[in-house]
Amino acid sequence: GKVELSATTNQSLETEDGRDVAIQFISHNNEQMPWIFRPSEASIKVRTGEYHTATFYVKNTTSKTMTAQAIPRIAPSNAAAHLKKLECFCFEQQPLSGGETKEINLSYYIDPEIIKDPATKNVKDITLSYTLFELDKFQK
Repeated sequence: GKVELSATTNQSLETEDGRDVAIQFISHNNEQMPWIFRPSEASIKVRTGEYHTATFYVKNTTSKTMTAQAIPRIAPSNAAAHLKKLECFCFEQQPLSGGETKEINLSYYIDPEIIKDPATKNVKDITLSYTLFELDKFQK
């Protein structure tokens, strides 16, 4: 029979112009925090070096005005240095009057250096979790 010659290409070669990283968004409420708080998308694939905006939805389900603060956590923790936030709802307090809803944003990119850094060069997934706290509880 005939011998088939197949050209094998190495698909796993990382190109210099970045690579895809899967980002997962997780939202938690601190105990006794009655708001609805959730990401618009649970997960998204992003390319290193490209800017993205993620949207979260918040709703104050109570009848009183409340102020919340979101505390971020990034896993794996060594990837945190490469996740650059340009704007984040977690930088600011979020006051909402009773029943009010709001879309809050996170603008970020993943530094292409993540590929060159020996500690993170194999990172393909990053989890961003935010915990929402009621600020008044902490200011008393």
